Amino acid sequence: MIEAALARFDAVEDGPEWASMAGTVMPVRVGERPAVLKLMSVDFPQQVIALREYDGRGAAALIDVDAELQALLLERLEPGTSALELMRTDDDTATLVVAQVAQALLRPAPVECGLPTYSDWAAAVTRTEPGEISSAHLGRAASLFRELATEHTHLLHGDLHHDNVLRDGDGWRAIDPAGVLGEPAAECGALLRNWLPDLLELPDPVATTHRRVAILAEALDLDAARIRAWAYAQSVMSVCWMIEDGHEWLRPEGLECIDLLHTVWAQAG
Repeated sequence: MIEAALARFDAVEDGPEWASMAGTVMPVRVGERPAVLKLMSVDFPQQVIALREYDGRGAAALIDVDAELQALLLERLEPGTSALELMRTDDDTATLVVAQVAQALLRPAPVECGLPTYSDWAAAVTRTEPGEISSAHLGRAASLFRELATEHTHLLHGDLHHDNVLRDGDGWRAIDPAGVLGEPAAECGALLRNWLPDLLELPDPVATTHRRVAILAEALDLDAARIRAWAYAQSVMSVCWMIEDGHEWLRPEGLECIDLLHTVWAQAG
């Protein structure tokens, strides 16, 4: 499949490939231009729609696409180091960086674009039977989503955490948009439940999460209580997806994250 995609885009390998949650990624060159080849196994249509809407503003630009191969040719961001590295030395600055990228990406929802809404995503919570996730967490998350997921006014990245924000020259841009419609406060949830296990290994994860919420709320002019509610509900939704997809290795930390974000949400209530 990689060989077919390289031929389709007239590209040559420029480094080793690696596997991501969504498929296979490889640095390539097209002539003298550095680029990234991405072969996707999930969420291909949504990512194409989102990247076309962003058009290189706040996110890596989409150069070309092959629907049959589910292959993307993307601009390579350089030096390409992620905000995860910054988070490990300066958490406040890393949080602000992700907030600034979120602001750059924020735009009104495209009309009849075919992207899912947060109401669609939240259905995983009601499909999941109590077990690994307690009935209390499932019930609270379902209730919060009924309250929160009512306005689908904006195009959101949907997975905007530290490792999906890369340094680009003197600035930062996003990669790997999931593509979902919702309200701006929903964009903060991915950062607040990632990056595992780093989040859970912080000296005081609860205090750090409260601090992150305050930075996000100020930088994006959002209600902090709404950010916390979204983050907790999304943490439950995320583990519901892990259960559905069979990602057993992710679930222990995901369950810890639910408890962490429930504590943050409940303390502020």
